[in-house]
Amino acid sequence: MANSSTVVLQEELTCCICHDYFNKPKSLPCMHTFCAECLEKAISLAIKPHPEDEQQTACNPAPPSSQVLCPTCREPAQLPDGGVSKLKTNYAIANLVEAIVRYCQTCTEGEIACNHCTDCKAYLCEFCSKYHTRSVEYKGHTLIPQPITAPPTPTSSLASINPQPSFEMCEEHSDPLRMYCSKCMEIICTICQSISHANCSGCIKYINKELISSEKESLKTDLESLTSNSGDMGQHCEGLAKIIKEIEEKKNGILKRVQRASATFTERVEKSTSDLVTTVTSIYDEKSSPLKDELKRSQTIRERAEEIIKADLEPLQSIKKLIETKKEAQKLLGDCSKALEYKIDPAIPHVEFQSSKLLNDPDLNVGHLKEDIESYVAIQPPSTVHQNERQSLILQAMGKNGSNITYGGAAIHPQITHAHEPSTLLPYEVVDKTCGKYEIKFMPTCHTPLSVNLAPVYDIILPVTRDYTPLVPLPSSFELTSAPYGVTYLPNNQLAVTLQEKKVVLLDASTGEKKGEVYSNFVRPYLMAVDRESLWITDREAHNIHCYSLSNHQKIVHFGTRGNQLGQFLHPRGIAIHPLNGNLYISDMKNNRIQVLKQENGSLVPLTSFGREGRGECEFDQPAGLIFNHENKLVVCDDRNGRLQVLTDEGQYVTSYGVTLGQKGVLCSPIGISQDPHGRYAVGEFGSHLVTVLDTEGKVLSCTRSLGRDVGSLLHPRGVAIDMSSNIYVADYGNRRIVKM
Repeated sequence: MANSSTVVLQEELTCCICHDYFNKPKSLPCMHTFCAECLEKAISLAIKPHPEDEQQTACNPAPPSSQVLCPTCREPAQLPDGGVSKLKTNYAIANLVEAIVRYCQTCTEGEIACNHCTDCKAYLCEFCSKYHTRSVEYKGHTLIPQPITAPPTPTSSLASINPQPSFEMCEEHSDPLRMYCSKCMEIICTICQSISHANCSGCIKYINKELISSEKESLKTDLESLTSNSGDMGQHCEGLAKIIKEIEEKKNGILKRVQRASATFTERVEKSTSDLVTTVTSIYDEKSSPLKDELKRSQTIRERAEEIIKADLEPLQSIKKLIETKKEAQKLLGDCSKALEYKIDPAIPHVEFQSSKLLNDPDLNVGHLKEDIESYVAIQPPSTVHQNERQSLILQAMGKNGSNITYGGAAIHPQITHAHEPSTLLPYEVVDKTCGKYEIKFMPTCHTPLSVNLAPVYDIILPVTRDYTPLVPLPSSFELTSAPYGVTYLPNNQLAVTLQEKKVVLLDASTGEKKGEVYSNFVRPYLMAVDRESLWITDREAHNIHCYSLSNHQKIVHFGTRGNQLGQFLHPRGIAIHPLNGNLYISDMKNNRIQVLKQENGSLVPLTSFGREGRGECEFDQPAGLIFNHENKLVVCDDRNGRLQVLTDEGQYVTSYGVTLGQKGVLCSPIGISQDPHGRYAVGEFGSHLVTVLDTEGKVLSCTRSLGRDVGSLLHPRGVAIDMSSNIYVADYGNRRIVKM
């Protein structure tokens, strides 16, 4: 325990402002001594006279700005030119502090040394002493405690003049939390600074009034931004609530129809009613459930944001509460941003409900039990149907109450036809498999879809898998007046063709007969995409895209300018429509990227873009045609890289076809791409004069063989299209025609 003389000496060497040993002691004319930094702070804070002195303003006026009041006796002192640094240094006190007070020589915190190492002659603070004794390098060194370790606790009334702020203690290190890390937004102690915040040196400040004021202003800025986002969140919540309401109304309407039909056919559909309700409910709840969750989360964010916005900031004097409020405000800002990015799909599922029809077929010969049969169900349809191969279809007779009929004996007379020849019936054979099961055997004669009809109770469409080996152009081709760039198949069995003559023409897909020139005023119309109601066309040289109505052929949208910013293009080529949300994906050729646009209220809004020049993942060299495949993945023709890239709708790389990543591909300048009903790709290779067919895994199945201008040859093919019968249509650019395969 220190004796009384040591305590007195410590008090004499302690600054009454900071309550620490003097650092660069400066004396005022009144002979009171203070740290140079403490006097600087006193001047910056514009210390005023004591309230008792202010009552005598006539006799004791406030000192001018070049003066400072002594914190001890309050006597005004004139500062010399140059400020505090030009005051006289109290060398006697400075020498005493230097003689008896040792500071740690291994850390940068300026802590007072509490130990002295007799081996390496270093003075160490308490923290560094622990490290010194545990280090392998200094193992075995002897530490001697220092006699003077810290300044005394102030006991005089001077402590009340400028008391130290009170700090909470660190739960982990039991050290005062006197610092704030702005990078991590945490209040820390000196030990935290040296351990868990060692890389935050430029972001750590001591806690004082200036810091609290600065953080309060920063919090006000965050709350202003939160106020702005709160309004957007209100619109976001209204949009969610509206679509949920429409979904619920649609669901309730369908359920009412189901219940009315159930009341009419109670005996026959009692079992199926429950299944229908479950199915309809699951379909619409699957759509509305995530929207409800998003609405609930968004409302919670908005309510909490409004609570913080309306809160009074004046009571927030505690740095801990202030930082906690700031953290929550910034977290809410992040939550608001994520919520506003949530894509609301306005499409509402449609369930077509029709009551069952009773079987009324006089040819059905099952004796007195024929009225028990309600329908037939395909329990084993063929997974793929090939032309000129014997096929079979297994049917199960069903009773009126939904149960299987377990006896045979019915005379079934199906009508099997090809879609393009509905009047020509195919031969068949029916085998009674007993237990109410029947096998229909037949043989398709071509690759168009089949219709198997057991009118009025059974009607099934079987897509026939076409064999593309060999891939040979048909003798009939559709001659054009100008070279074609792109071709696409329309729902009404027509072809839309973009021409070098700066227009788009419509052709009959079966005969090639011209149906009109309904779209014009282009610079260079290139590739196209079609949805239920519209035809989208890229104009490569005008650097924009167009949308026309399929019903009245009127222009709906015109979008884009030349440039490299979002919403601008540099020679756009391909265009694809997302099958779920309707967003447009455009291949921006010279910018080597894919741009994503959102359809909103009859206009287009740029969302994002991805890709850059190169041969790596999601890198392009003049991207061309693109489509969404059956798995809703984006497939892009990477022209100069000679490959197809498969990406997610967010631009994440999945795989590549026709190439080893980072190398030149085997496809020669792929421009156009389409996909048949079975997921196989047809690609137009401009450089090799080929059309190549690949399977769903990217394996080459077949390709054309001839190059030239004669019938059955191709010259620089570009766009390709495929109809429901797997016929391939090729824009034969060099021969000015559409070739059908």
